Amino acid sequence: MTLEDETGMANLVIFPDTFRRYRVALCDSIFVFVRAKVQHAEGITHPAVESAENLGWYGEIPELARTFH
Repeated sequence: MTLEDETGMANLVIFPDTFRRYRVALCDSIFVFVRAKVQHAEGITHPAVESAENLGWYGEIPELARTFH
């Protein structure tokens, strides 16, 4: 899964046990909210997904902070 914002793109790391636990949200959601820890290995940085939640359709998304500074 790829995450993108105005600074660029990053690949989300989803380990098998996390994928099994959150499979429905990760596979069936149009918009998905993930919590992740930043993982550094061999000079590469990736967010490692810890949880995922289906946010539903655009009109149903709660107002979230959008601070990119």
